[in-house]
Amino acid sequence: MTTKNKEKTLVAGISIRTSNHGPAMQDIPALWNRFMAESVSDAIPDKVSNDIYAIYTRYDSDHDGPYTMLIGCPVSSVENLPTSMDHTELHVGNYYHKPVKGNLEKGKMIYEAWKEIWNTDLDRNYKTDYEVYGPKSMDMQKAEVDIYVSVN
Repeated sequence: MTTKNKEKTLVAGISIRTSNHGPAMQDIPALWNRFMAESVSDAIPDKVSNDIYAIYTRYDSDHDGPYTMLIGCPVSSVENLPTSMDHTELHVGNYYHKPVKGNLEKGKMIYEAWKEIWNTDLDRNYKTDYEVYGPKSMDMQKAEVDIYVSVN
């Protein structure tokens, strides 16, 4: 299924630079732990939603090369953003949508979904890919997460 992101979406939070063929397996859980332990969501100014976005952007090449991962929330403005936070704008364009359901506590659900995506023949453009953790993701044992992959 392809969907269209119709409006500008700014997301603010904390970020890291990593690579799937390097430290990502340690970096990404560490970023999530920091996001939760420091209650980053509560500190984001001008937040328009409590949904949490995990964004993959600023790719050097493709999913094999370095990229930036940002975990944060959608905001109306980045003018009041603390210097300790980063922000990005979701690419406006076409996205492949993959809903994922399962147990987040086991830690493999999202990784397994991404492995499936990496092994498809999607015409990806590597601008902005993201996961949305909304209200249906709060039940960790029966979580529903939406993954969006930017495509041409």
